[in-house]
Amino acid sequence: VMLVLFSSTMQAQNALNFDGTNDYVQSTFPGVLGSANRTFEAWVNVNSSATTSNAIIDYGANAVGSRNTFMVNASNGLSFISGGTNANIGTGSNVITSGQWTHVAFVLDNGTGYLYINGVQAGTGSLTSVNTPTTGTDVRIGQRVSGGSIPFSGSIDEVRIWDYARTATEISNDMNDEFCTIPTGLVAYFKLDEGTAGGTNTGVTTAHNLVNSSENGTLTNISLSGATSNWVQGAGIAQGSTSSALNVGTSCGPYTSPSGNYTYTQAGIYTDTLPTSFWCDSIVTIDITAISPNSFATINESACNTYTTPSGNHVFTADGTYMDTIPSATGCDSILTINLSILETFASLNVTGCEEYVAPSGAVFTSSGTYADTIQ
Repeated sequence: VMLVLFSSTMQAQNALNFDGTNDYVQSTFPGVLGSANRTFEAWVNVNSSATTSNAIIDYGANAVGSRNTFMVNASNGLSFISGGTNANIGTGSNVITSGQWTHVAFVLDNGTGYLYINGVQAGTGSLTSVNTPTTGTDVRIGQRVSGGSIPFSGSIDEVRIWDYARTATEISNDMNDEFCTIPTGLVAYFKLDEGTAGGTNTGVTTAHNLVNSSENGTLTNISLSGATSNWVQGAGIAQGSTSSALNVGTSCGPYTSPSGNYTYTQAGIYTDTLPTSFWCDSIVTIDITAISPNSFATINESACNTYTTPSGNHVFTADGTYMDTIPSATGCDSILTINLSILETFASLNVTGCEEYVAPSGAVFTSSGTYADTIQ
């Protein structure tokens, strides 16, 4: 048995472009709070025209140690800013090249922060003052929380938030692949694969959180048309896929694949591809043991009064041509055309009798009247 889920608004391998002025995505995911360990990941492509800092994600409050501003800074370095002492870390300058896709990650591990670029550690420092409150702004993509403005100029793809400190090996092993199921510890996952790249997407205003749909993001101030401020081509990481097997056994007549794209007329092993709710391909292996056609037959039947068809599903009381279906020896349908004659006849007799009358069937009547009698 195979369960396949579909969504008609999702297009694989897209990203979201931000105009660097006022575009952002506001989710209802509160983020990982307090001083708990956490990991942020994303693919970013900063515009070459960007001259200021670019916020990738942020949440929390505009207070010392209370926000989680993960950004590309004005010198093309990578930074995490929470505000105050032991709450901010960064890398050197020009470690991120404008105009090309780069994987970035931030890890908070027991009060120490780490920054990664393309899976390689590029910065570290003390973050013992980080303590995200429960009353702050929920996770934003492409802008910082209130108290300042750091709009992102460029494109963002594959935003992931984890509730534990991921290792460098974990980050590098997974960064080039989409997820088709939710790994343990992944608490928010915005693939940003919605819409049609560069198309008119005025109705596609939701960035889905694939971990929890009640914590989706809403696109704000994004024009959703053209090459900027819109859904665009993504980072080009490997599209995920799942696999499943479908044992058809004997197919009664030609078999149409689950996608509807293929029809098979011979036994064999085939593959079909379906989209899933995670924008991954579901690769289905189809095993058809045999293809047995349905059979057809015509029978002539007669009956007295009523006729029950071979399947037992129908009873007819009048002459006519009828259809019935019974299973064949191969388990397929045997479709019968039945030409039916009902042989019941009717006649009237006008008779007289002395004292009594014996009807043709042997019934005895002793008074005048109109009676019915039945004989074969």
